Amino acid sequence: MIEHIFAWLTDLHNNLLGGNTGRLVNGIASCLLTLLSLTGAILWWPGIKHWRCSTKIKWDARFPRFNWDLHSAIGFWCWVFLFVWGISGIFVCLRSSVLRFIRGIVSAIHLFSSP
Repeated sequence: MIEHIFAWLTDLHNNLLGGNTGRLVNGIASCLLTLLSLTGAILWWPGIKHWRCSTKIKWDARFPRFNWDLHSAIGFWCWVFLFVWGISGIFVCLRSSVLRFIRGIVSAIHLFSSP
């Protein structure tokens, strides 16, 4: 009974209960999450001098400023988690495609770097 529950949970987690189609959907969602986290970090980045200010919340500010600070700080503190979640999802769901892509890049680098 327990094995059946764990098998079902694993299928839900990896394949969204949809077999290979669910795994592909999960992989595409992981790609989108990674892209979302990267674009969020690029849009958030205030520069080297001001990045620490963007991780803090001004609690006594008016609502629009407080809302912006809260969104910015939560986004910063969650960024690494979301990025790693997306990258690991890509690798788990699209392993063969990722490895084929990496092999292609490595062979292209080797091809162009050899005299």
